[in-house]
Amino acid sequence: MPEGKRQKSGLTAAWVSRAKPKDKPYKLSDRDGLYLLVEPSGSRVWRMNC
Repeated sequence: MPEGKRQKSGLTAAWVSRAKPKDKPYKLSDRDGLYLLVEPSGSRVWRMNC
């Protein structure tokens, strides 16, 4: 890997399991456009920006 460049790290299973619902939906970014959408109902959905 070239110097000065760091490899992106993704979300861990611990971060995903600790994601608690809030009043509004929110995103937890993973990498390369992938994110976890946490809904107020408590559901967690993986989405990708294309």
